This record gives sequence, structure tokens and C-alpha cells, in this order.
Amino acid sequence: MEQAVWLASIFGPILIVISLWVLLKTNEVDRLWTSVKATPAAYYLGACLNLLIGFTILSLYNRWSMELAVLVTLLGYLQVIRGILALFCHDKMIKWSQKLISNPNFRLISAIPLVYGLLLFWLGFFA
Repeated sequence: MEQAVWLASIFGPILIVISLWVLLKTNEVDRLWTSVKATPAAYYLGACLNLLIGFTILSLYNRWSMELAVLVTLLGYLQVIRGILALFCHDKMIKWSQKLISNPNFRLISAIPLVYGLLLFWLGFFA
């Protein structure tokens, strides 16, 4: 459980900051996404980073339990899945991401990682 708390104390604040950036600076997110689409190397580097982060999380904490710490395991699996899909389903992921960003409810959707980050933050610092 100590490793889960440690990981939550790292990734909770990261998710909070990135989610707030997406919520408050949507135009910059759109510009960044346009740049990433134009530079496949950046996209593939992001996919590899997702794999690295996901497998690191899973190697440190990989337990399914009825505790809040299961959010750490879930984060690891989500990162691994995201990395694999980005590497092997590049075009579909680009199209799906573009639909997501152009969705009028994008800000509402981007609140999901904010809530997830707040839960991890709480686990890492107050649980």
C-alpha cells in the first residue's frame, strides 16, 4: 500500500495540473494537438512514454482490491492500453482524439481526469 500512496502522490497532482490546463487553456490544447498531428515522432514518443509510465506503475503496484489504491493499478493499465493503441492503431486514435477535442462538451469531458487526479491526490496525501 505504501507504493500506491507514493504513486498517487506523484500522479494525482500531475493529473490535476494537466486537467486544469485543459479546462482553462482549451485553445492551447488545440494548438498542441495540431502540432502533434503534424509531427508523428512526437505522437510515437508520447505513446512510448505512456507505455513506460504504465509499466512502471504496474511493476511497483499491481493489486486489485476494494480500496481506493486500486485507482493506481487502474491508472497503470490505462496508460499501457493508451500506449499500445497509440502505437498499433495510430490513425484511429488520431481521429478519435480529434473528435473528442472538437466535441462541444470537451471541457466537461476533461473534468473526468481532474476528478481522478483529486482522488489520487487525496489517497497520496490524506488517506
